[in-house]
Amino acid sequence: MCCHSVACGIHAAFLIAGWQIMRLPFALIRPSKMPKLRNSPMELTSGQKAARTRRLRKAGRKAAATRRRRAVGKKAAKTRMRRAAGRKGAATRTLRSARLAASSAESVATNQSLKDVAFYYPGPFWHSAGWIKNLLLFFDGVGLLVPSYMRGKPFELEPEMAHPLKREGLLHILEPETLVDRDATKQLATALSEVIASGALDPLGKKRTKFHELSWSRLGGYGDVELARMILEELKRRNLAKDSEDGVSIPMHPMVRALVLVLLSQILRPRGQDFGLNLSAATDRPELVGALRELLSLEAAPSAGQVVSLDFQTVSVDLTNVPLDEVLAFRKSHLAEHRKYATDVRRFVREMSLLSESERKAGTRCPYRRDSRNG
Repeated sequence: MCCHSVACGIHAAFLIAGWQIMRLPFALIRPSKMPKLRNSPMELTSGQKAARTRRLRKAGRKAAATRRRRAVGKKAAKTRMRRAAGRKGAATRTLRSARLAASSAESVATNQSLKDVAFYYPGPFWHSAGWIKNLLLFFDGVGLLVPSYMRGKPFELEPEMAHPLKREGLLHILEPETLVDRDATKQLATALSEVIASGALDPLGKKRTKFHELSWSRLGGYGDVELARMILEELKRRNLAKDSEDGVSIPMHPMVRALVLVLLSQILRPRGQDFGLNLSAATDRPELVGALRELLSLEAAPSAGQVVSLDFQTVSVDLTNVPLDEVLAFRKSHLAEHRKYATDVRRFVREMSLLSESERKAGTRCPYRRDSRNG
């Protein structure tokens, strides 16, 4: 035997011995002491599989419930934000068409054939006689929106004011039966629908409040009966109005009634041109209009009547105790100044309508006031 063969045999023997030594520790461990591995899903019993399925389903239901709560929370937050923005957006859209139409009325006002008339709102009759006397210094009269069944009311409540103004051609009685036509009713219905849909009026229906009367004609009952009934039904559904008790008027929440009349003061302005009048909305109840504007997040729309009222506050004019005939005589003797002031007011209102609300507040103290006092 050669040396090479002997070496190969010894090497093979050592390899076999090493392999046996490596297996020895595992062979010495008893089978009962071997660590048990957790059963795989394939090795689970039917009971374990059912329990595992129940745990997975329970965890899935919990996760789904969490996702639903989060989705509902996000949706509610979006709804609140949408309603908050909707109230302002609806308020902006509410008077958009009216303001566009009113702007055309301002441009036509340069025609000297139109009389500048203070269009009173929100009601058929003024509250302050002294305030009306102030208006007479700057306008060609006062316009009242009076239903036909109340036509004589201004002359009954304050004959010493109404009769002389009527004789001088300074009192203009406008009837909603003809003025609130189909187009005006459509604008009113659109504006009210947007405000109602925004939810801004819903809190009013939850409070017990004494209702005030609004004539059926001012709700558009003579312009478009179907639209007027639709408005009434929507208000009734929210406890903001009731069915008529006398056949000519609707019991309505006072704030909603004021809203209708404020909207009409803007919607009906262009219609004044059909009667040779340039209507400028004016009110002696700014606190009521302010509360309504705050409720609906309305932007204050400038008007000639508003500017004149601000000037009253600035110069502190109070004509309550001044006889009406003296006021009328003073007006006639200063007609040129009156015309110049009216022209400046129209120009100022057009400029103010292009500004934001904050800019308008600053604008009410703009150089125009110094010019008007000097003029």
